[in-house]
Amino acid sequence: MEFINLLLPIFAIILTGFAVAHFKLLPESLGDVLIQFAFNIGLPALLFLVIAQESASRLLNGAFFASYGGGNFFFFGAVLAFALWWRKKSLGDGTILALLAACSNTAFVALPVLKAVFGHKAVLPAAIASVIMMTMVLIAVVLIERSRPAGPSGRASLWPHIRKVLLNPLILAPFLGVAYALIGWPLPVIAVNFLTLLGDSVTPCALFAVGMSIKLQSIKDRAGAILLLSGLKLIIIPAVVLVLAQLFQLDPFFSVAAVISAAVPTAKTVFVLAAKYDHSKELAAETVSTGTLLSTLTLFLWLLVLSHFYPSAFLSN
Repeated sequence: MEFINLLLPIFAIILTGFAVAHFKLLPESLGDVLIQFAFNIGLPALLFLVIAQESASRLLNGAFFASYGGGNFFFFGAVLAFALWWRKKSLGDGTILALLAACSNTAFVALPVLKAVFGHKAVLPAAIASVIMMTMVLIAVVLIERSRPAGPSGRASLWPHIRKVLLNPLILAPFLGVAYALIGWPLPVIAVNFLTLLGDSVTPCALFAVGMSIKLQSIKDRAGAILLLSGLKLIIIPAVVLVLAQLFQLDPFFSVAAVISAAVPTAKTVFVLAAKYDHSKELAAETVSTGTLLSTLTLFLWLLVLSHFYPSAFLSN
């Protein structure tokens, strides 16, 4: 019962956001404002705070990288290969399909859910997972840029796109946190309190914004492709990550964090890229929305499954 009491408020916040948007109780733009606040201020503050206070040995968790990163990148490559050679898609469209299958919304779904269930200690694996996902996005940007026809003066430089990803607050904050952790200085109490106040806003803001983003009308003519990609993202990939976590003997808490980080819906970043480069943008929008809706059920089920696989991770909370 205590476990259920932890989970229900998480999904209650998501459903509240959905209800507010559905009945137009607040401006529709509020969801985007909350996301911008969490993306640029709340999440970077929380990521820096947690990582800056960690030891290098905990940051370099090889088993977590192998389980979570290995599982997600395998499916990114597999879907890309399937799209290119079996479905005869362009490199740009194939890359977007691969991202839809494998790029997790770790920052706005996995981190708030894990933090709500496990507290502050859950931020570290979610931060590592976010860096892995942004690495995938960086690779995808390079592939999409290379798929575009060269202009009169040749191909545009990739550096502006790479620089934009590297300066992303969700990438920059963890790297700055790692640098500070390596120095070994304790964070001043004032800084800890300031960053804690900002970081504590992430869970309600992000979950509420996720609820506002759910669109019931998302499944249309592309229902087959949407459900296939969503099933791969929400069920198959986390199941493979769970197997890899056991194979690499990842400790129970990090195993739970790896699976949940893999089981969250596709990141909105994928839709942004699809719209920017005009590759499968309708499919991207509908898959992100549908996956977000379905994940309110599948995440609940995954947490229940994981509580049976790794009861010690939940009991130690």
